[in-house]
Formats: sequence, C-alpha cells, structure tokens
Amino acid sequence: MGILPAERIRFANKRGVAMKSSRQKEIIQILQQDKLVNTLRLSQQFGVSLETIRRDLNQLEQIGMIRKV
Repeated sequence: MGILPAERIRFANKRGVAMKSSRQKEIIQILQQDKLVNTLRLSQQFGVSLETIRRDLNQLEQIGMIRKV
C-alpha cells in the first residue's frame, strides 16, 4: 500500500480519535440500557478487537464513567 503523505496520516489519526470517542459514547448508551455488557458482544458489534474494547472500557473507568465488576 505504501507510505501515506503526512496530511493523510494526520487525518486518519483524527478520524481514529473521533471514531473511538463515538464508540465510547455508544458503549455508555448500551450500558445505560442493559446495565451489563459483554466484551465479546461489543467487539463484534463495533467490528474491533477485544483489546480495543478493553482499552475503551479501561479509559471509561479511569474517568469515572463506568465501573467494572
């Protein structure tokens, strides 16, 4: 695929941040409805790895938005 120009890399990074933020907001909405979530289900729903979901959940817990049990 080759190396992307710097402008494209910056854009991709900004988009990644926006996507993560949007995903985390959706995770919070799911938790508000279901009260409990499964990492495998979230991973499949968002089309991302289990590790990505775990990072999202860890970040949300660190800022006090969720509590892991």
